[in-house]
This record gives sequence, C-alpha cells and structure tokens, in this order.
Amino acid sequence: QPQYADMGSITPTEGGTYSVVVTSAQGCSTIVGGSNTVTVVEVSEPPVINASITSSPCAGNNVITVQAGITTINSIGLYEFKLDEEAWQVNTPNDDIYAFENVSVGNHTITARDINGCGETSISITVLECIDSDSDGIQDSDEDLNSNGNLDDDDTDDDTIPNYLDDDDDGDLVLTIDEDYNNNGDPTDDDTDMSGTPDYLEANVALSIDEFNPSSTKLSIYPNPTKGVVNIEYNDILVEKMSVNIIDIQGKKVLSRVIGGVLGHIQLNVGNLQKGMYFVKFKRNNKAIIKKLIVE
Repeated sequence: QPQYADMGSITPTEGGTYSVVVTSAQGCSTIVGGSNTVTVVEVSEPPVINASITSSPCAGNNVITVQAGITTINSIGLYEFKLDEEAWQVNTPNDDIYAFENVSVGNHTITARDINGCGETSISITVLECIDSDSDGIQDSDEDLNSNGNLDDDDTDDDTIPNYLDDDDDGDLVLTIDEDYNNNGDPTDDDTDMSGTPDYLEANVALSIDEFNPSSTKLSIYPNPTKGVVNIEYNDILVEKMSVNIIDIQGKKVLSRVIGGVLGHIQLNVGNLQKGMYFVKFKRNNKAIIKKLIVE
C-alpha cells in the first residue's frame, strides 16, 4: 500500500470497496471512522454509442453525429466525445449527442466517455469520397438504381445517357439538382406526389416551381402514345394567350402553337416527328407546365 503524509484526500484509480487506515510515525494504526466504516467506489460503465453520417451526399460538409447512452445504473449519463486523436468535446448543456463537422474523407474513430474520464467506448466509421460525375447533387454510387454494380445500364429517361452522366435524369427539362424542392442539398428525398419515387426520376411531377395554377387550368393530352394527331384539352377560357411547344429530348423545339380565348381543345399533327419521347411545354405569363408525349 502506498504511504501518504499529511494529505486530506486519496483518489482511487479503480472501482472497489475501500477502508482508510491511518498509521502514525510510531506505528500505531486506526481505521478512519471505525472498524465498520468502508467506502464503495463504483466505476461508470462504458456507454453504448452510435455514430452516423448525417450530412447530405456531396453536400461539401461531412457531418458525423454520435450519440451515447447509459448501460447500467452505474453509468452517470453525461458524456464527452472525441474524433480520432483530437480534443475531447462536450455539448452545453450536455445532451449526450455531438456532431463533428467538416470531417475529412476516410476512416475515423469516434470515442465517448463520461465527463469524469471513465468508461471509454470507441466505434469506427468511414466517410466515403463523393464522386458526382454530372454534378447533379447525387453521388455516382447512388445512381446505380438497379443495384447491379453497373452504372452504365441505369438510364431513366432512355436518352442513351446513363444517369450518372446525365444532369437531367428523368428528361423533364428540369435539372436534377434543381429538383431539390426542400432545399436540403439532396434531390433523392423529394417526392412531391408521395409515389415512392423521387421527383428527379419522374418526369410527370414537380416539373416546374413556377407552374401556373393547376386548380384553375387542367390540361390533358391524348392519345398518348400517339401515331399522328394529339389532342390537347384545357378546362378554362384562356383570356391570356398560352404558348404550346413540343421539344425533343435534345432540347430542340420541333413544333409551336399559341392558343387562347376559347374553351375546349386543339389538335396537333405530330405524324411527321420521329418516333420517341417528347415534351409538351405550356407557358403563360412566364410560368410553365411540362408534360411527356410519346410518338410511335
């Protein structure tokens, strides 16, 4: 046992049951507080921790969020956190959660312990490099829609350009990166029609943030697909003229009409167009709706 002289406190280095014995220079000993007095030192148990990357893919700021939780009644439930060999960090007030920002690409170790420095637990996490070949806000690995490991056979709009190289994946003339309607930097979680398919992969939804009021103007195109004549019906009197343009998948305008002042429908002859997919763009007062048209 180590000997102490004229000290008012002793700090245990491990958990256990202790009694304090004081011995004089003449060799006389006594148990502090009497023979039945003992001190029990309980060690805080290591926490259970979870860590995840909570930043949007390719957002430019990699964020790792870690949360610690108690395991037994001997856990004090107040923790501090460390990324790799950096300094320990703690929230104020302490809520057992910490977010590390601007984390570099690569493998990292997250460690948590109680605020007294006891009970450490570590977990490993990897921040992957963001490769976004078409700069559409979606990393290439997430554009493997059929999950077969081959990026070249994923082509949602059938324009012969695979999605990972196509900045307009669904061919609706709205860039994929512009279909991030909740403005969180991630187009993959925008599903305005709640179909289960993100808007950037559906040409018939969320086609323009500047649509004219669809509740007052309802447009329909039929037959679709068509082999010659296509009918366009609308349900209100267009006091102001509306342009109707048919655009091919290369973005070239191949047919144009201006309508207005009547209630009903018009017919367009598209029999001279090559077979394939086109877009019908209705525009009024600098606001537009786009619908898909298939010519057979």
